[in-house]
Amino acid sequence: MSDDALPGELRALGQAVPGAPAGFVDDVMSRVVAARPDGRPVASRPDRRGIPRRWRVAVAVPLLLLALVALVPPVRAEVASWFGIEVRSAPGPAPSTAPAPPAARGTSLTEAARRVGFTPSVPTALGPPAGVEVSPDRRVVSMTWERPGGRVRLDQFAGSLSPLFVKSVFDAAEYVAVRGDTGLWFARPHLVQVIDRSGAEHVLPARPARATLVWQAGGLTLRLEGIGTREEAVAVASS
Repeated sequence: MSDDALPGELRALGQAVPGAPAGFVDDVMSRVVAARPDGRPVASRPDRRGIPRRWRVAVAVPLLLLALVALVPPVRAEVASWFGIEVRSAPGPAPSTAPAPPAARGTSLTEAARRVGFTPSVPTALGPPAGVEVSPDRRVVSMTWERPGGRVRLDQFAGSLSPLFVKSVFDAAEYVAVRGDTGLWFARPHLVQVIDRSGAEHVLPARPARATLVWQAGGLTLRLEGIGTREEAVAVASS
């Protein structure tokens, strides 16, 4: 696909989504053009020729998809992918309750950052975590907090197109805004599985999960479990 063809391809993608308002895709495209390769906005009018095509594609497609997904009412799709988290519809009765998420233990934030290659994000609303651990494949950092309402767990990893978590849901997820970006809120108990890629890939046994918020920030995908309400979860994520 040539540089000149990129806007047309993206407009066709946007127009294929029911309910997209007139001029919406052009507005998103203007944001794409006004972005640096590192994702930061450019204050002055950009020179399109100064942005390599591979960076423009990498920025354009996720931005357009994220913006469009916010227009679509919550539905229970058979399979949906969300930057390293795969969401599947599950048949049968949903879990009525879920135990507290497993406690993280075994390392420090400094050591975790060294092992995964990025600086983990710590919500100021929760304070220092009681436990920190790194997955065997060194891709996911997990933290837990012990709170009066129960344990809270935060998993995070550098954005990935291949799934690291699989969620089997029995109800529709809800799109929410987290600091201007789109997130997914799972209000009811569901099943979550972790995909371990240390050596031969294998999916760990599913466990029931409590209410969960999934969102992106600073190139990371984050999964917050154990906050009871959407409003509080979004407030924690925004901190």
